[in-house]
Order: sequence, then structure tokens, then C-alpha cells
Amino acid sequence: MFSHDALVASIQARADSQGRPFTAEKAAVYARLSIYYAILLVAVMLAILYFCRERQGTAVGRPLKGQPSCRAESYRLSPL
Repeated sequence: MFSHDALVASIQARADSQGRPFTAEKAAVYARLSIYYAILLVAVMLAILYFCRERQGTAVGRPLKGQPSCRAESYRLSPL
């Protein structure tokens, strides 16, 4: 509760310092929307991390294209 009131006061103080009129109702709407914006931002960041993660190769135990087969045995991934 206190942080919401502090956020509204902060929004109004910044608008006042810049010489823009800003009502308390408009500041309260911005404060309510800020939590949804933060949740959306975190969700997008997690989605980016999920889709950009390093994946295990599909050819485990088989040599890579153009590589001699004897070297592929030393690079075999261990099971988890």
C-alpha cells in the first residue's frame, strides 16, 4: 500500500518539476500499469533466455560432418 502511494507521489513530483500538469488519478493509473509492464518485461526476458539457450547436439556419438570418426569419440557428451 505504501509503495503505491509513494510511486504516485513520485510520478506527480516529476511531472511538476518538468512543468507538466498531471492529476493524481492519471498517476494512479500509471502506477497500476507499471506492475503489469514489469511482469511482461520479465516474461519476455525469460522467453528470450529459453529460446536462446545452448542445446545438446543432435549427433551425439557420431562424428561431425568433415571430422574424422576417431576424434568424435573423445568429444562424446556424458549422460546427465
